[in-house]
Amino acid sequence: MRYSFIIPALFAASTLAAPAVHYVTDVKIVKVTVTAGTPEATAAAAAQQAANVPAPAPVAAVSYPKHKPKHQHKPKHSKKPVAAPALVQTYAPAPVQTYKAAPIPVVTYTPAPVEKPQPKPQPKPQPAPQPKPVSSSPSAGSSDSDEMLAVVNKYRSKYNMQPAVWSNDLADNALKTGRGGEGKNQIHILPTLTKAGSCAQVITPGANVAKPNYGSFSPFEIAYVSWLCEASGDPQIASICPQVIKANGMEYVNTAHHDDLVNKQFNQIGCAFFPNKDAKPDSTWNGLWTCSLES
Repeated sequence: MRYSFIIPALFAASTLAAPAVHYVTDVKIVKVTVTAGTPEATAAAAAQQAANVPAPAPVAAVSYPKHKPKHQHKPKHSKKPVAAPALVQTYAPAPVQTYKAAPIPVVTYTPAPVEKPQPKPQPKPQPAPQPKPVSSSPSAGSSDSDEMLAVVNKYRSKYNMQPAVWSNDLADNALKTGRGGEGKNQIHILPTLTKAGSCAQVITPGANVAKPNYGSFSPFEIAYVSWLCEASGDPQIASICPQVIKANGMEYVNTAHHDDLVNKQFNQIGCAFFPNKDAKPDSTWNGLWTCSLES
């Protein structure tokens, strides 16, 4: 430890000089630094105590920052020493030995050709035979007139009547009546009598082509029997009237047509069909059946 203190020269003079009065005109301050524990320090301490002078407080050393020049001139071209590149030791990998496998043979199988069955030729569907339409005005001796006359006489015989005779004039009159009503309106045109006597005429809607519900009946027979079935209680026709009425779709409220057909006074007859041009193909009726009678 170090102590710094000032020994006044006055103190030294007063202790060392004779008791005479002196004026001090010059004071010299001496700074002595001693190290604690040394003889000089011990003596100084003793002298200070004797003088009853308190030891000065240790003086802290003051450090001042070093002066740094405002401008430092760096060399314009300062090259740092370049270190030599380090040696990099590389190792080449050992070659890899590869083995190429032998190709595996691929076995393919080709199936035997399968013979496709050839479709058997199908017979072309033949249109169902259509019944021959009844001609509008069958003439005497034609198949249509013969067939219609056969139907008339079949049922006349059931009523114990003589066979009727076909008349072309009455057939023409029946056709004229159907044409006058355009095959749909029941407007009577009575025949002109060829001889003195009486006449009658019956008309009904019907068809000239057989329908599935006709059964064994022809289109004209359906029309003829539907007139007779106005008296469906007759034993001669009672068994067939339900089927005929249903097939023709007509059911009358009186027996006028029935009465004309079973009148034994009339022995001549002529019938004809006239089509309705406005009728639909699936219609129950496609025209008018008319029969003219004369005695």
